[in-house]
Amino acid sequence: MKTQNVLNLDDLAGLLRQLRASAGNPSFREIQRRVRVARKQNHPLLDAVPSLSTVYAYFRNGRTRVDPEVVVAIAAALGATDEDIQTIRQLCQAVLDRFNRTRIVSTKGDIPAPTDTFVGRGVERRRIAQLANESRDQATVIVIEGMAGIGKSELALRAAQDLAEAARGARVRLYVNLRGYDPHEPPADPDAVVRGFLSHLGMPNFKIEALNAATRAARYRELLNARDAVVVLDNAFDAEQVRHLLAPSAGTVFLVTTRRRLTDLDSAHRMQLDLLPVNDALTLLNRYDPADRVDSAPQSAAQLVELCRRLPLELVAVGRQLSGKPEWELSDHVERLKRIPPSEVSRPALAVSYASLRPDEQRVFRQLSIHPGREFTMDTVVALTDLGREATESALRRLSDEHLLSQKEPGRYDFHDSIREYARWLADSDEPVSRQRAAIERLLVYYLDRLAGFSDVDVTWFVAERANMLSCLHIGTHDEYRVKLASVMHRQLRLLGHYATARLCSNQLLRLAYRGGDRSVKADALAGLAEIDRLTGDHDAAAELLDEVLTIRTELGDRKGQADTIRGLAQTIVGRDFDTASQRYRRALDIHREIGNRVGEAENLWGLLEIDLNVGDFSSAESCARQVIGICEDLGSQLGWAYGLSGLAAALTGQRDLDGAIDNFQRAWRICERIGNRRGMAYILRGWALATVAAGDTGTASEQLHRALSICTDIGDRLGQAESYCGLGDICLAESDLAQAVEHYEHALDIYREIHDRPWQAQALRGLGNAAAARGDVAVARDYWSQALEMAEPFRLPMVTELRDTLKSTDDGSPQ
Repeated sequence: MKTQNVLNLDDLAGLLRQLRASAGNPSFREIQRRVRVARKQNHPLLDAVPSLSTVYAYFRNGRTRVDPEVVVAIAAALGATDEDIQTIRQLCQAVLDRFNRTRIVSTKGDIPAPTDTFVGRGVERRRIAQLANESRDQATVIVIEGMAGIGKSELALRAAQDLAEAARGARVRLYVNLRGYDPHEPPADPDAVVRGFLSHLGMPNFKIEALNAATRAARYRELLNARDAVVVLDNAFDAEQVRHLLAPSAGTVFLVTTRRRLTDLDSAHRMQLDLLPVNDALTLLNRYDPADRVDSAPQSAAQLVELCRRLPLELVAVGRQLSGKPEWELSDHVERLKRIPPSEVSRPALAVSYASLRPDEQRVFRQLSIHPGREFTMDTVVALTDLGREATESALRRLSDEHLLSQKEPGRYDFHDSIREYARWLADSDEPVSRQRAAIERLLVYYLDRLAGFSDVDVTWFVAERANMLSCLHIGTHDEYRVKLASVMHRQLRLLGHYATARLCSNQLLRLAYRGGDRSVKADALAGLAEIDRLTGDHDAAAELLDEVLTIRTELGDRKGQADTIRGLAQTIVGRDFDTASQRYRRALDIHREIGNRVGEAENLWGLLEIDLNVGDFSSAESCARQVIGICEDLGSQLGWAYGLSGLAAALTGQRDLDGAIDNFQRAWRICERIGNRRGMAYILRGWALATVAAGDTGTASEQLHRALSICTDIGDRLGQAESYCGLGDICLAESDLAQAVEHYEHALDIYREIHDRPWQAQALRGLGNAAAARGDVAVARDYWSQALEMAEPFRLPMVTELRDTLKSTDDGSPQ
């Protein structure tokens, strides 16, 4: 069995094909039969047997999700030895870990400015400007090639700045570090980069998630077209990685930097960057020479330039040394560099800069290199080093002054790849493993503590730190902390609509479960994947995963987990079958009451409450709401209490107790406003608007719904957006603004279809029918009403009788 070249999921599929050929090419049905027999012998009560289509798919290229245990089961069915099985299991973990890490990418919606150390490169800058101007009617791809530290990235950033000053790239400016030669991280996946760029181009996360990779790439090209854009693709690995990120869009300039010769990149202008010219190198040193030694000692200055190999990275390091020791002769600096031998990892100039730091500054420099992410903030450095805020701030300032750290954004620091590699070498040499692990543990605790108090006001911080936290999930130690971090991140990413990234968390949690043999963690991971499937409209896939979760939790005797899973199964069916969903909620509710879990009790009462509101059983909804309020008051759950009050208010609205409804909406609003929960505020505003409309104040109701829509758009709440649109459509219809009503209903319908919410599709379709009838188009109205009735009937929605009567009254084609 050849395993040395198994690096990705396609290679894993190739390995299975190799095993199948060695086993005589048994049919896929026979392989499934063997897996079934083995499962019944070894795990009679545990995991379900993969379907025939699933077994077949594991042998095909192009998969993005695999279960290591399924791979192992198939390999065993094909006669793999115990030793081979162990190797395959390890390969699965390594491949999946690498696959996940390629998708951890931090893109930027603006291009960072070059550092103040940039000098020269006038010929190259003029050439870039000329190429950009000559190709305004098509995309311009300029590839800057050269060795590490030669200044490729700085040139690209300076050229982008030149283009902006020449009124190019003013509308769209995108940047990404593709990590082509990162010593610790794999190159960035192009699809992950496209996702980030689409977000910067204004596409909402839910729409990005709803597309496949090919459609996302096509949409990216469409959005760039004729947009006067400059895109910097920094540190590219190869032409294939770059090719996916280019677009034939007129007016767009792509600046690509790479250490490799990208000769197979079609229509690209290649620019081989040479060492910094001697005069430019001397100019750079002069910036740091207050005593004019560079000009007065040209021979020593020339030696310094050559000792630094005319690389900007090392020249800047030496420049800082000139500035820090103005009393030294230039020849003294030359001799000092000569006495530090170069190696594969360290260079004399960097070594001298490091030696000039105080011990605590050296420690910060070393420990920053073990940070799993690529960027650091003051808070994360304090956590990592445990040095205290004042000392850390001083150390960061010194490292920045020495140009050992760069600061492309205020408050966010990063390393040049070569400097990071040097710092990591020092850390491995001088930092005991125990100290490194303690530093990582402090960082993980910091993230967990910060997420424990997470609120809507932290969204900007969360998005900025997302890539760093995801990187923390891929370290090789601290499994207990990583399990907690993956679980908490999954929830927040899910709430923000970052479904693909949330899936990364659950996938990593699944690998941690296999690594530790913890079936409870496996159940949590599968439940997380099921939740993403449900939210992205794949309810059948979600239900299949939850069935497996329920089997595991039943076998483990986890009663709470069983009830939570049954609730999840209710959520997968509630948009199609209220009766089955209600039965599942009640079953889960009974278990939570048996074990005394009041949080679970309140959650399932809420599910029943929502069904009651949908079918118009307002008395039952009121009962559920009052029970939720009582439980949350007892538990001290402010948010749960607010939701309970809003549910009660909605039930009272349905019973025409408008004063009581508005009073409870106001109480709920004050709670959510006090705790800063914007999702709850938007939910309350939508219900409150219905009560306000019923009270006859459509103007205030419209303001409430517009405010709810704004909040939902900000936080990525798709269902909330659709409900807001639907409410606004009702108001516009009542005020005879038919064109605006139709626009709102169509927006709502599009969203309901995207999230596969059939009952609410009926609401939007009925609204469109009413708008068509109001403008006298009865045939169109009947078509909408018929569609609405078809969707509403299985759920026994209150509108069913109304729709039937309306269709009957217009049988002859006349208006109502």
